[in-house]
Amino acid sequence: MPVKKDSAGNRSVEAQVDVPGTSEDVWNAIATGPGISQWFVPSELEGRIG
Repeated sequence: MPVKKDSAGNRSVEAQVDVPGTSEDVWNAIATGPGISQWFVPSELEGRIG
């Protein structure tokens, strides 16, 4: 993956990955405490706007 560097010197990497499951499945895996706990670390999140 190439590293991009903008005019301010900020670096970024962009990747696209196809995963099995619906959009809802993916959202639950990355945006909820139980979902994150299944693949990363134990997490507790409070869902709120902001």
